[in-house]
Order: sequence, then structure tokens, then C-alpha cells
Amino acid sequence: MLSPAPPTNKPASLAKLTQPTLARSVHMRERLFEMLDQARRMPIVWICAPAGAGKTTLIASYLNAKRVPSLWYQMDTGDNDPGAFFYYLGMAAQSVAVHGENRLPLL
Repeated sequence: MLSPAPPTNKPASLAKLTQPTLARSVHMRERLFEMLDQARRMPIVWICAPAGAGKTTLIASYLNAKRVPSLWYQMDTGDNDPGAFFYYLGMAAQSVAVHGENRLPLL
């Protein structure tokens, strides 16, 4: 019989809030990295492309290469519920919040 894990102050890691680990052989897309550097002047960047186009790999490799602090939130069909969306967004924000900052309120 397995014993329960000891309690910690760190929230459980959820796949939707965890940046994916990349393979060693990911090609750095310098031209697209430059476009992302320009886009970062805006408060939010939205990447849209068909499934399998490499969006996740591009962003994860960019964040790693540039060492950009980020909040990772993998959206899925469950996020069409505002309560669930804001709950998980609050959890993601907690993971990058500076100690002592106010938390996002619960919906």
C-alpha cells in the first residue's frame, strides 16, 4: 500500500499549467524569434495556426532560449466554463507571482 505524499506549500503541478519539456534537437527558428521579440512590445501575444504546425514547440523553445519569464496556460474545451477558466488562470498566476503580491480573486 502506498503512503500519501507529505504535504507541501507548493500547489500540485497540472499539465495545463506546465510548460512542455522539449527534445534536444529542436531547431531554433531565429526569424520567428525576431518576430516574437517585436510582438512582445504588446501586453499579450496570440499565436494561431493549425494543429501540428509547431506552435507549442516554437513558444516553448523561444521562452527557453530567451529566458523569458512566462505564465503557461494550455487552453482546452473545459475552459469554456468561466469559473474553471478563472480558477486555473489564478493557479497559473500564483506560480509566477512575486512573494507578497495580491492573488487573483476567485470568481
